[in-house]
Amino acid sequence: MKGMIATCKDVRKSYPLGDTQIKALTEINLSIYKESFTFIVGKSGSGKSTLLNLLGAIDTPSHGSIHINNMALSKFTDNQLSQFRGNTIGHIFQNFNLIPVLNLYENIEFPLLLQNQSKKQRHRVVSEYIEAVGLQDFTKQMPSELSGGQRQRVAIARALVKKPLLVLADEPTANLDSVTGSEIISLMLDMKKYYKTTFVFSTHDKEILSHADEIYTLKDGILEGAYEK
Repeated sequence: MKGMIATCKDVRKSYPLGDTQIKALTEINLSIYKESFTFIVGKSGSGKSTLLNLLGAIDTPSHGSIHINNMALSKFTDNQLSQFRGNTIGHIFQNFNLIPVLNLYENIEFPLLLQNQSKKQRHRVVSEYIEAVGLQDFTKQMPSELSGGQRQRVAIARALVKKPLLVLADEPTANLDSVTGSEIISLMLDMKKYYKTTFVFSTHDKEILSHADEIYTLKDGILEGAYEK
């Protein structure tokens, strides 16, 4: 068994609503293994996206601790956390979140611009990932000219191009038909094997769960347990 890439210990998250606190997550304890395909399942409103935002250092817990690659997120300043997030974590969103005024190549290249890589370095890496997701013939296409499956492939390449240790995918097949969704999951499995990346998914799509190494279930912000294959 490989070591841990991420852990949550007694994590809780609440949001203020008037004079009350709405509990989104309650005492979450989980461990994510390196190079695993881990799924967090639950109905809409169960807290899946909230948990992914915490793991992705987009949001902070109200209580408890989160460690990514043996580093406590609570120890970072805002600037350090932003830099850590940019270098260590990739995000894949159900609505793709591509930049509409940039073409396919430019969308994938964008994270590397934030890392101040040279143009030659960027071209080499972007070309590698465009080929990995099978979009060599579409480099100049704008997001509006691509199918849903193609846009999700762009989103995967963009998430992986900076070689993150951890990729978080929030309902990655929600806006895709079942055939395209299955193809996208197969692509992620291939890239996990090739690039040694850890993937964590939130989903309520039961058809893709057969690919999981571990499955956690969330219900009303409570982690009910894990099923390990």
